[in-house]
Amino acid sequence: MKLKFNLSLLLLSFCIFLTMGACSEDETQVPATNGGNGTGSGGGTGSGGNGTNQDEPLKGALIESGSSLTLRDILFTDEATATIIGGAFNRNGNTYSNVKGEVLRSVDKGETWETVFHMEDDYPEEIFYLDSTTGYIIGGLGSLLKTSDGGVSWETIRYSVFVNRGATLCSTCPQAFGKVFFVNDIIGYAYSKGAVDRRDSDFTISGLRTLLKTVDAGKTWKPVDRPGMDVFAMHFFDESKGLVAGQVPFGNFQAVIASTSTGGFQEIRSADDVVEAWTRTLDFIGNSSAWIEDLYFTDENTGYAVGKGGLIFKTTNAGASWTEQSYVGKDNLYFSTVQFLDEKKGMILNDNTFPARLLTTDNGGDLWKVTELFHLGGKAYLYDENTLFTVGVEGKINKFDISGI
Repeated sequence: MKLKFNLSLLLLSFCIFLTMGACSEDETQVPATNGGNGTGSGGGTGSGGNGTNQDEPLKGALIESGSSLTLRDILFTDEATATIIGGAFNRNGNTYSNVKGEVLRSVDKGETWETVFHMEDDYPEEIFYLDSTTGYIIGGLGSLLKTSDGGVSWETIRYSVFVNRGATLCSTCPQAFGKVFFVNDIIGYAYSKGAVDRRDSDFTISGLRTLLKTVDAGKTWKPVDRPGMDVFAMHFFDESKGLVAGQVPFGNFQAVIASTSTGGFQEIRSADDVVEAWTRTLDFIGNSSAWIEDLYFTDENTGYAVGKGGLIFKTTNAGASWTEQSYVGKDNLYFSTVQFLDEKKGMILNDNTFPARLLTTDNGGDLWKVTELFHLGGKAYLYDENTLFTVGVEGKINKFDISGI
């Protein structure tokens, strides 16, 4: 798992910033041109601008979570109901200890929260909802949880994995899950950062990083053909067609996106007709390490990809090609979240600096507004065009009024 912020540095900044007064809601607005120093399929070259013109960051209302853990993600499944995941651990290389996790739930539009599940010896890596009732949580040390009642209760799925190049089915081979995406009730994909080995109270991750597929609702997982990257984001349109995004973990550490039309497997239809498992649709090499961290599609054709290096890309052909977008203050930011309310209104959050930077658009990304937020780490959820929730360290939940930006 990549560390998303320097906790000590951010805490120091947070303590200093507590002495500051009221916040301004000023912002800067610029056209979204092709920026950056690399090229992608359908992309271009250029440069962005410099920061915002705010005097002080926008502050939100602090909401009590009842948790002291680092809250990692938040997701609403309807107007009133939401889920938050949080966790904590000590890490030394690939070895983890003192691991714990929690799942929180709200039924009053995020105003109050209740802990509904405690994870023992694991922490939640990601939450994914197929619909308002069916959801999954993957653990960084092997847990796979499912809810069928909108997050009221969570059950552990006991799963098996095909190992040894798919030759052996192992029922005691927990995977260090990093990403998950379900297409329907039975077919899903997950990215594993390796196998998890437990010794006493410590957990070690080792072995190959693998993209897995299930066709029986998560009971068994089989490796698909490797896409040639570390996967940090994925989106599937159906059981066969989809995208994975992340970083090539060697050389120039470029940001990459690859597509499949065969469910991640090579198809040999005849001697002259071979469909490769994956086709690279984006290669971006920046001035420093870059990767794609999040994907979001507003429909089957239009989507956005964001990540490390201040990267924003847009596609209008289901990921076959990508056009880079820029904004005021483009530098080595780390965008962790992208989300749209409809085809026009959306947001992007940077969480590797304090204060954080929120980018908003009301025209599909043609123009981005940049606003600084009084926010320390963690992801965000755009509830409506006036309200943004963020989660972060020490159980922090903040609700921002963004109607004025």
